[in-house]
Amino acid sequence: MKNRWKIIRLRDYKIGRSIFYLSILLLSIALFGCASYQKEPPPPVNQRTSLEKAKRCYNNGYQYLKNRMFEDAIVNFKCAVEEITTYMDAYIGLAQVYIAQENWEMAKSTYEKGLTALPKEPKLFFGLGYVFRKMGDFDQGIEHYQRGIELQPEDPTGYLSLGSLFEEIKRWDNAIQEYQKAKLYNPQDLHIRRSLARVYMEKEDFPLAIQELMEVKKKDPDDLKARRLLAEAYFETDKHKKALAEFTYISQREPDNADLYIYMGKCCTELKSYSIAVRDFEKAISLKPMEPIPYYYLINLFIKQKQFSKAEQKLKYALSLEMNDLTPFEVLKGDLYFEKGKYQKAIKIYRIHLTNPKWKEYVKTQIKRAEFRIEKERIEKEGF
Repeated sequence: MKNRWKIIRLRDYKIGRSIFYLSILLLSIALFGCASYQKEPPPPVNQRTSLEKAKRCYNNGYQYLKNRMFEDAIVNFKCAVEEITTYMDAYIGLAQVYIAQENWEMAKSTYEKGLTALPKEPKLFFGLGYVFRKMGDFDQGIEHYQRGIELQPEDPTGYLSLGSLFEEIKRWDNAIQEYQKAKLYNPQDLHIRRSLARVYMEKEDFPLAIQELMEVKKKDPDDLKARRLLAEAYFETDKHKKALAEFTYISQREPDNADLYIYMGKCCTELKSYSIAVRDFEKAISLKPMEPIPYYYLINLFIKQKQFSKAEQKLKYALSLEMNDLTPFEVLKGDLYFEKGKYQKAIKIYRIHLTNPKWKEYVKTQIKRAEFRIEKERIEKEGF
């Protein structure tokens, strides 16, 4: 009797288990259909061969491009496109070869063919926008960047590229607008913040530039481009101590950069640290002995300090350098005469430059000052 019950329970268990698995099978069929249990057929052999060949050609083309073997790169990228006409990276690679060769017409044609095959690829619109920009067709460049952005509105790449184009053509407000959009979608990108600060500086909105650059400095203290912009922004807002600190930091990493020592000298001049300013200007001259700019600031400093013999010596040498415009040094010569009390000689030099728009206001002021001094000396001499 016990054995019979065991057999019945075992049979019931097997039947129940079968019903359970059958239920699962029927539920799967109902939800997913019978096709889910069918293996997808492999692609045709000729299709697999084309894909493999296209990838091989692309990889070869990429290596040739890296090694600047342009003709071989062109052959291989074209091979990839012929095998797979929708191979976007191959179009981009081929266009990059033509860009490297500055063959803008062929680069343009390549991106246009890519867009014929892939009309909704934002990267191709961005690439074509860049080519139009390099060809000087800025309106077409703007249009293609915008079309790429419409397809990919949350990608900061398009806004950054469009902002850069607007910056190039000095449409500062448009550039700021696009860089701000790029920052909205990628606030951690320091390049975007640096670009935005650069345009703020062009608009002479230095506080906003400093705000952006301080964020960059906080996240990357060794971003020398940002720190250079920050130093210049401090200088323009008369924060000469802060500017000097930034320029000094950069000079420790770029010890052969003469421009940094010129700025450091200018900062020290404003801070009345004249001996250090002289040292910095002379350092700049040692790095670029044929560059007129550090001579100008050094001579000006010597005149302020009444070190006339040193000023005359440096001025004589500076006037022997090759330069497109001698006006700054000729005006300095007038300043030297003025400070030495030779007012008539100073006036004679100043009058030569009254027609120069850049120097007109300065020399007019100096002439008035010199005439006032002459009149004052006359009155004192006559005893009135």
